[in-house]
Amino acid sequence: VNGAGNSLYVLLKGEAWVWPGIRVGHKWESEGVQYTTVSMSPKVIVVENALSPSLCDDLITVGSRSMQRSPERHYSDDPKFKNYRTSSTASLFGGAEERARERAERIARLPPGYSEKLQLVRYHPGEW
Repeated sequence: VNGAGNSLYVLLKGEAWVWPGIRVGHKWESEGVQYTTVSMSPKVIVVENALSPSLCDDLITVGSRSMQRSPERHYSDDPKFKNYRTSSTASLFGGAEERARERAERIARLPPGYSEKLQLVRYHPGEW
């Protein structure tokens, strides 16, 4: 349905949702989150205010306790790829991780439980 510049998108039960994008530069808001389409192919939508600053602080606090060198998964035996990553990673857990994941699922319009556990990754200057 499209009338007077307004659109209605219908999601049927069991269907996968994909934000439409509309056109480059298109902006809209839903549930306190601001979206901006920056590319249609590939479709890239910037999502602002997805998580509150206090929830981000909680995620950083929880993850900072268990940071380890980022794991590597290479399908090559070439020694130049051994220990290639220099960043640090922590698997997140607990209330803050669950709240952030639930928020991400709502924003992406995914059914509950369709997202992966979150990880915190830290890069110091010069790391990759």
